[in-house]
Formats: sequence, structure tokens, C-alpha cells
Amino acid sequence: MIKIFESDFDNKELNAAKAVIKSGWLTNGEVTKNFEKKIESIFLKKRANVTVVSSCTAALHLALIDSKIGRGDEVIVPALTFVSDFNVVKAVGAKPILCDVSSLKEWSPSLKDIKKVVTKKTKACILVHFAGIPCKDIFKIKKFCETKKIILIEDVAHAPGASISGEPCGSIGDYGTFSFYSNKNFSTGEGGAISSKKNSEVLKRIRSHGMTSSTLDREKGRVFSYDVSEIGLNYRIDEIRAALGIEQINKYKIKNKKRRDILLAYLDNLPDKIITPHKYAVESKIINSVDHIMPILLPSESNKEKVINFLKKKNIQTTMHYPAPWRFSAYKKEFLKSMNPVTDEITTREITLPLHTLMTQKDARKVCFELKKVI
Repeated sequence: MIKIFESDFDNKELNAAKAVIKSGWLTNGEVTKNFEKKIESIFLKKRANVTVVSSCTAALHLALIDSKIGRGDEVIVPALTFVSDFNVVKAVGAKPILCDVSSLKEWSPSLKDIKKVVTKKTKACILVHFAGIPCKDIFKIKKFCETKKIILIEDVAHAPGASISGEPCGSIGDYGTFSFYSNKNFSTGEGGAISSKKNSEVLKRIRSHGMTSSTLDREKGRVFSYDVSEIGLNYRIDEIRAALGIEQINKYKIKNKKRRDILLAYLDNLPDKIITPHKYAVESKIINSVDHIMPILLPSESNKEKVINFLKKKNIQTTMHYPAPWRFSAYKKEFLKSMNPVTDEITTREITLPLHTLMTQKDARKVCFELKKVI
């Protein structure tokens, strides 16, 4: 079976988790601080401050809370993204406004796409670095947002370590939000982070109920009590997951090299009729992508269900990224596919092939061999 995803942990993660358990301190301690410093250094080149949290959804929510986005405000979100980007906007009482993506070859919005949906109510814009490929127009979009006083939030869930023109994803906008979910390029099971060039102390307080001191501060005798200076939530990450994250980062370059080798095997062997945004990202001179998932567009004449079932019979798993938001029960009355024709076509034709560090280049060639039989 060539699985869509498999976890890649070994004894280093096991020993790191054991060390935390033996320490007796399980939440929001020194290991968490070390994890934050490692993310700042490795992925952001020390160009932004990092607060690690319980998920990327938590990070997105914190970015909106810290930006004081609320009722009556609009937040632009790409139509091609995971549902958490819409949900967090609704959670703060704002209205998510969909924008289409650039083309069948570039699956992030262009400045032109953003401008089509901006109104006087627009207070923030979320950009997604889809599949680990940096948004090509991000610097133009950043400049436009600055002139309109619109907060720019980078959704870096797919793209830790990616960069464009030498600038790390997550350090370009006002905020960056990261995911360490099980299938990500480095994983802690659940977990995430928010980056910002601002001082991160406010975000760290909001992450922990708005309290001015942590339990660790009180345990160490640095303070006795605390104030609540902001209205906050419990979005803390635990020390075990932070320890796992440190070990995953230590392997990151090796794992990314494996991903790139598998990706290149795909690109060398995919049928000519197949479109994938990775082909154009690899050819770019300014984009450094990190090959998170392997999305492809089937030919328009292909029967998607037939392809999926054929590959399943050949012991090849597939999935999709993502269902169209106007097909969700919660959003079908709010979003219109007619306003997002590129995303509509992508979501109709897209399937995602296996891409992870426990598969081989031979596996990728096998997937392509079987795919050629059915399209």
C-alpha cells in the first residue's frame, strides 16, 4: 500500500517525550521556549518573533483577535483553502470574503484577485502558501495592503521553511500562522505557531488566558500572583509536543530533500495531460517551495471517481485539497462558486497523490505508471 501519508518518528522523538515526562513539567515551560527559538532561527531567519500554540487554527484566531477584527469587518480568504480559514473569521464575528486563485497553474491569489473583492469593510487578508509553494504576488499584495491599512496574515500551514526572493514565508506579512499537524512537513501531532515582527508578549498572554505571568514563573518563585491584562484563551502547547517539534526540526533538511527527490520523480513521470502547480514552482527562479503535498489536476475529460477507485484497487491512496467551500452545509448559502471559477474548476478536477518521507522515488514512479492507465 502506498499511503497518502505516514508519520516519520523514531527513537529521538520517543526519548525526547520520555525526557519531558521525567522532568515533571508538562506544559508551557523551557522546552516550549526552546522550540520557539528554533522556529525563529531555522524557518524565519530571526526576522519575526514566534509564539507556539495548540494549532494553526489557534494561531489564525490569535492573529484576528490581536488585530481587533470583529463584527462588521470583512476578511479576504482564498476560496482554495482549508475550512479553518473561514471558521476563525466567523469566530470573531467578521465576514469571510472569498477571492479566487490566480490560474490552473498557480493556486494562490494574485493582486488582481484581491482587488476584485476589497471593500471599505476589508480589515484583513489571509494568504495561503498552497502545497508549500509561496504565493507569487505576496510582495505586491503586501504593498497594496499597507496602502489600504489592511492586516496581512500568511497561512504557512503547508510551507514552513519556504521562501520567495530570499524572504521566509511567515516573515513577510503582519502575521504568519504555522501548523504542526500529523501530516505536515514536520509534525507534533497537533500544534502550531504564530509569528509577528511585533513584540510577542501580548500574543503569549492571549495564548494563556490573558495572564501576565505563567505557572512556570510562579513555580520558580519569580512571581506570586498574576493579573489578566487581555481577554485570552487556552491555546497553549504542551512540553511533549514542543520536544517532538525540536527533534522534527533537527531532521527537517534531510526530510525536505527526500520530499524533493520524490517530487522530481513525479514530475519526470506524470502523464503530459496532468497539471500540477509544483511544475511551475520548480521552474521559478525566485520561489523556494517545500513540497508539502502532491496535488494534480486530472484532464477535464477524466472521470475523477473512476481514477480514485482504480488507484485504490492498485493499493494507492488518494485524497483531495480541498472541497469547494460552497459545497459545505455551513457555507452553501454564503459562498458562490460563480464568483470563483478557477477554484471551482480546480476543486472539481483535483486529486492529491501520496507524498511523504517514508515512500520512495520508485513508489512515485509506480503511481504515475498506474495513473497513465486510467486517464
